[in-house]
Amino acid sequence: MRGAFASTSAEEAKAAKKIEAYENSCMEAASEEMRARVKQAGFAADKISTQPYRDAWCDRVVYFSLLARSYSSWTRFVSDLHMASQIASAYVLALHHRSRADGPAKSLRQQLRLRAALDSALRQGSIEQNLSTMPSNESIRSLVAQLLDLASRENDRANRLFLEESVLSESAQSLASTLDKQAKEDAWLLVQHSDADPALQARALRTFKVFARGDPRLRSDYAMLWDRVHLKLEGVQLFGSQARCLGGRRTFAGRLLKPSTVDRRRNSMGLPPVASNMSRMDREYGSCSR
Repeated sequence: MRGAFASTSAEEAKAAKKIEAYENSCMEAASEEMRARVKQAGFAADKISTQPYRDAWCDRVVYFSLLARSYSSWTRFVSDLHMASQIASAYVLALHHRSRADGPAKSLRQQLRLRAALDSALRQGSIEQNLSTMPSNESIRSLVAQLLDLASRENDRANRLFLEESVLSESAQSLASTLDKQAKEDAWLLVQHSDADPALQARALRTFKVFARGDPRLRSDYAMLWDRVHLKLEGVQLFGSQARCLGGRRTFAGRLLKPSTVDRRRNSMGLPPVASNMSRMDREYGSCSR
């Protein structure tokens, strides 16, 4: 990456070009693999964009290339990255230790609880609220936030592997009878955050349909996952759970099917009316007019 900056040698510039070529090729290969998996799951794959998806090394290279491009000086980038890495690593390590304070998880239910708790800890709150000291340098603070985001992505990758090997490998009927409501909700959280593998989310949707049939309290989880999967793969949603900011106001993402009866459908799945949900999003994430 050094070769992408000014005052570099011809060899470094050549290496930077190779890295750029690798990024393009690995993302295209990962996207082709994902398109095949999505088709196998029974969906059209034309909306699958070019991303690293399940290729962990490709994802890391692309991520750090983007971080480096926000700097004009290679020396400054390396220095800031060194300090930010120490802070972020210590914070993530502390979260891992805290999540395992009660000892190793043995049952599937316990493993889901532990993984869901760590997932939430990595996503909720800012590092400034959880660390007593943070450098005043804004560039380093920004890098720390980016490295924590990367740690969350790495954790998502581990959770996807766990879901494939330990959860979705079992029949939906078997899981419905062996997992309690909390475990099913924990599994749902991990699936919701598996956006780098839309094929896995599509497979999981069938499992959560079985869960919702057996327990009405889980219908809202199924509805939100239905919207998440179909919005990503088909550009549509049925329950209006996915929103975006457009023209200074919050509105539905993608195309909402049968909009005149959306609140009726939401009510049948245990979801609040659209207006209430949009207001909640404004309170939690800030108004779109800001």
